[in-house]
Amino acid sequence: MKNRFKKLTALLLVASMTVSMSGLVYASESVNGVQEETEVVTAEAASEDEEVVDGVTAVAKVASELKAEAAELKTLEAGVDYAEEEGFFLAESKEDAEKVAEEYGAKLQSYAHGVAVLDFDRNIADALTETAEAKATTTVVEPNYIDHIDTVNYEDLAKAVEEAGAKTVTPAVKGDFVTGDKDATVLAADGKPNDPWADSDADYYQWFHDKINSLTAQEVTTGEGVTVAVLDTGINTSSVEFAGTGRITADATVRYKSKYKGVDYDDHGSNCSGIIGAEKNNGYLGFGISPDVDIYSVQISYDGNIYTNDELEALQMAIEKGVQVVSMSFGGTQYSPSMQELCNQAAEKGITLVAAAGNETTDTISYPAGYDNVISVAAVDRDDTLASFSNYGEWVDIAAPGGGADMVRRVAKNPICSVGAGPSVAASAMVGTSQATPQVAAVAALMYAANSRFVSTKTIDTPRAIESLLMATTNNQQYLYDGHYVTGLVQADAAVNAAKNYTGSTTSTIVDPSGDYGVYMAGKIGNGGTIKLSIGDLTGRKTSSKGVVWTTSDPTILTVKNGVVKCSKNVIIGSKATVTATIGSETVSYAFTVTNKIQAFGPIRYRRSRRGYTFKYSSNYKVSAARNTYYDISDPYTLTGGRVFLTYNKKRNAIPDYYVAGGGFKYQISMAKGQLKNCVVASANRNGDPRIIGFTKPGNYTIKYKVMDGSNKVFTLKLTVR
Repeated sequence: MKNRFKKLTALLLVASMTVSMSGLVYASESVNGVQEETEVVTAEAASEDEEVVDGVTAVAKVASELKAEAAELKTLEAGVDYAEEEGFFLAESKEDAEKVAEEYGAKLQSYAHGVAVLDFDRNIADALTETAEAKATTTVVEPNYIDHIDTVNYEDLAKAVEEAGAKTVTPAVKGDFVTGDKDATVLAADGKPNDPWADSDADYYQWFHDKINSLTAQEVTTGEGVTVAVLDTGINTSSVEFAGTGRITADATVRYKSKYKGVDYDDHGSNCSGIIGAEKNNGYLGFGISPDVDIYSVQISYDGNIYTNDELEALQMAIEKGVQVVSMSFGGTQYSPSMQELCNQAAEKGITLVAAAGNETTDTISYPAGYDNVISVAAVDRDDTLASFSNYGEWVDIAAPGGGADMVRRVAKNPICSVGAGPSVAASAMVGTSQATPQVAAVAALMYAANSRFVSTKTIDTPRAIESLLMATTNNQQYLYDGHYVTGLVQADAAVNAAKNYTGSTTSTIVDPSGDYGVYMAGKIGNGGTIKLSIGDLTGRKTSSKGVVWTTSDPTILTVKNGVVKCSKNVIIGSKATVTATIGSETVSYAFTVTNKIQAFGPIRYRRSRRGYTFKYSSNYKVSAARNTYYDISDPYTLTGGRVFLTYNKKRNAIPDYYVAGGGFKYQISMAKGQLKNCVVASANRNGDPRIIGFTKPGNYTIKYKVMDGSNKVFTLKLTVR
């Protein structure tokens, strides 16, 4: 309880000292008349020489964002959290990149696949500040943050487990060598694969296949014709599991291409690639979940450290390659707008993205797993508990086997065994969400292979359908560790069969109250909540529901009548069920994940006295904003600088339980039409509702948010534009 209170107060305190990265600026803020003085960051009016786009000054907007980035960097350590003298941005051409480099007084270090890297002769924080003050550019250069491969780190894990009151553990075991019968060419007598690790008595037994029912799924398909990109430390192309198969392509980003050429020296990338696509029935080592997929390995790290620009470059390479699935077993806590943009582009091209939730034993969001259009994966142990190191929280989508840790002996246990770096028979044994992630990616690949429609339909409907089917076919089991949990282990056989039988619709969509729509959708519903779904055409415009037959996959969790979905009370949090609407011979579906029902939506205030702490909840908030600045209104948490929460436990004299009012929840967002006329819409959601807006006239503006969990709780944000 103390830890949770410390976290909540930290969030509230940090929020009062920071400026939102979305560009929102603060003057005097108030909640129910209570004033808080915060830092004021304003964009000055345009001069005659400044470019004005639809009444909004681009230079002023960028200057505000650069100052916010520089302020954030002051709280981080150069060389550890970010590259001290590097920055990056997306550019249409090398010529455009060179122009921006000149505006920043920097050297263009590299340009590849639309990603430009700048080399400054000073700390990037200073360079950003100088460029902002000079108002010399309309292009935002982002810091090159340093993320990490998601292995179990001894020091980090020791600290996290100590805070949780448990003992520490050691990192993964790796670097062993295992060979099999070189002459084995047929299945074993019992019908199992002849690969040595398929034997339950083997030291390197691949127990994860049993947990997710890989062999049953492989009776439907083995993944032929599908390509999975693995963004990692490279791959051991000489491995007996890969060599001579014709399925492996090794590539690397500019930073590593000339020196390392995509070759793995770390084990991590080879381990992840082997989990996905190691050869089956060749008499060596083990076998992959999708043993006939093509693997496109892109090396983005040599030693476990990853620069954000390499993540973008590799993802762009995967998009250009035309892959169907991307596996990303790495992460960090720094958000990149450019990476989010690229994730959106990948999804819009029909690509499913999968990423590791992280190994820090926390509910803090890790990226890229936390980005929209990315499936986040937690790890469970062989004994059906949540792995002690695994991250968790409302933002985590699904779980897969990742091994665990022996708290008494302080060693890794039940590792995931796969290919290693080095000789042709090199093997590795690792634990982590890194090992869970390629399992989900491999199952997604099998789903593409099971239904040619997924391969041919290169729109966002495909990854949405893949994600929804994955969620709908988990075992709905709750995996616990030290009071926190995740719900739902990936089930390869159920997911593949659901994909095989998926028909979808070529004429209709399902529409939720937020206005979002699609052939196969996903969202959250609170315990005891009610949500009304509608039928729409392919543009999301609502149509008649006459003759539509509504059904649910699990009536004990959800019931549905005429599109009205009701969640039963006291359902296990994280449970999943799907509502399907049948229109003639076609179907549209919505996969729901059960959450705690929201009781309050807005800021939380606390007061300390001799009797302890008392908490106060509000449903509205006031801020001062400025013209000449763009605002992302789709995320109320970020928009208010981290001040808005979704509270689901308001027991008297108790620390509240809450979600961050950001990613993972949908909102029905509304503004008065008269007010919207005084705004420039820079970006809209799929249904046409405004997402990023700029105010062209001073005055008072009101944005209302209704959380779409069935509670109908509303939060009102009041902005005074100067």
